[in-house]
Amino acid sequence: MTEGRTVGRRSRSRTRIPEAAAMVLAVMAALCAGPAVAQTASGWTVSWENDTFVPRSLSSDESYTNGVRFALQRQWKWADSLGEWWRRNFFLARGGMDHDITAALVIGQNFFTPAVITEFEVDPLDRPFAGLLYVGARVETTENQPARADVFQFRMQHALEFDLGVLGPPALAGPTQSGVHLLRKSRIPKGWDQQLGTELAPAASALTQAKIGWHFLDVVPHIGALAGTVQTYAFGGLTARLGWNMTGFPALLIRQTAAPEAERPDWEIGVLAGVEGRAFARNAFVDGNLIGGEPGVPGEPLVGDLRFGFTGRLVDWRLSYTFVRRSREVENGGPADRYHNYGSLTFGYEPGRQTPEDREGSFLGTLVDGILAPAFRNVLIEAGIGGGVSRELPAAAGDRSREGISMRVSVNKGITEALFLGVELTGMAREGGRPVPPEERHLDTFFTNRLVTARFLPFGPRLGPGSFHVRAGVGKATAQVQSTLGVDHFYTREDSGRGWLLGTGYAFRLGDKASIGLDVAWNRLDVGSDAGPSARFLASTFTIQWHP
Repeated sequence: MTEGRTVGRRSRSRTRIPEAAAMVLAVMAALCAGPAVAQTASGWTVSWENDTFVPRSLSSDESYTNGVRFALQRQWKWADSLGEWWRRNFFLARGGMDHDITAALVIGQNFFTPAVITEFEVDPLDRPFAGLLYVGARVETTENQPARADVFQFRMQHALEFDLGVLGPPALAGPTQSGVHLLRKSRIPKGWDQQLGTELAPAASALTQAKIGWHFLDVVPHIGALAGTVQTYAFGGLTARLGWNMTGFPALLIRQTAAPEAERPDWEIGVLAGVEGRAFARNAFVDGNLIGGEPGVPGEPLVGDLRFGFTGRLVDWRLSYTFVRRSREVENGGPADRYHNYGSLTFGYEPGRQTPEDREGSFLGTLVDGILAPAFRNVLIEAGIGGGVSRELPAAAGDRSREGISMRVSVNKGITEALFLGVELTGMAREGGRPVPPEERHLDTFFTNRLVTARFLPFGPRLGPGSFHVRAGVGKATAQVQSTLGVDHFYTREDSGRGWLLGTGYAFRLGDKASIGLDVAWNRLDVGSDAGPSARFLASTFTIQWHP
């Protein structure tokens, strides 16, 4: 490990959105195209870990501040031989047990920040800004037993995962955090210019866990290891669950896939508590780059988590939440010398082996198959990030301000194949420049629109390899100027009023579930007391679409 960090980090240029978008395009294509042959469709899981998912008094917006992971689960033929080899040769595997082999393709992003994110100069005693973007494949073998009240279970699950990622500016952690903070009208981080340098990040991990108990009370010990250029550590822990009709294995934070159950009730609910410890040989998110790049700070070799949460499932749909209290990761006595809290939220579609016909006569099964499942048909979830130009009358951020990030998220439901109704949150930031002495504060301006939109596909759902749309929306607009001094920030002015949007875009399909494209939208914000518009912006964003 490094003994310290140089006081002055090398300045890095901001990540260029087109270059980063090209990399994400390749990543999404590899993930969504997948193998050519699939046996049966299974499910998907979306996991989001963030320190805002805990009470405000316990949140800090630092250290491990955000992690997102999407797993697309299938029963691919290529996974059978790998899963069977791992099951038979791993020292805890039991022969002769009926088991399922399940595979998932995953894409994820994690990023880490120091305690103070609004200073233009980073603290040499605190951990560095760092982001990781990765894709991978996960294979699990799970022993199969029915979830019955009178059956004592001893089940085992073994998992292998291989990931290939990138550390540094191409991971898009800086634009992502800035964009999310923009939509929340929170502090725009200033230190991502000095994040860890770019390097490839291959990794492999193995996990074994055992479920011991009944459907209402079980204990699940687990052990495993991860080896890679970014992190290398061994881990182990234990989770206890108390509830009713509990199936499967507890979600170990952001590492999870769900094997189909042979028999299970239509619902389950439970609470959980657990611990996990990790012994690090390397942790780039504290130690710094492996070769060259930015230095880090001395890190703790042993890190532990306390976890408390709940899980619930209604037929094939699961929602889980875990509160995590993590011990300190940085060895010195600086700002990072303390524990950290964050929350882990997981939502997934976990179909069992029962079909809607098998559930005929079940009230909950009929309710979900007849209402919830149709509600997710022809749904379009969209997120985009990019830049643009803005104009405010009068200008509020001063002569040193510059155009910043733009971001948008939307959820749309198809009424017909060509007409969608939805809700959209979109915004753009104008960032104040570095303070010039004797000034100490900097100003950022936030423009946001919360809209109800109508989206029309004039050429239908297909136009060449994708689809073209136009949309319009109306809703509430907000223009806010925020002043920041160190960790303190406050509003110098906030105006709200009516917002309008006109937009268009083209999206290329990457299979049945995902698309990528480019979107351009003009936003008008009728805010303030004057009769005329006080702000407007034109934003172009690289967009990812998901069709659940």
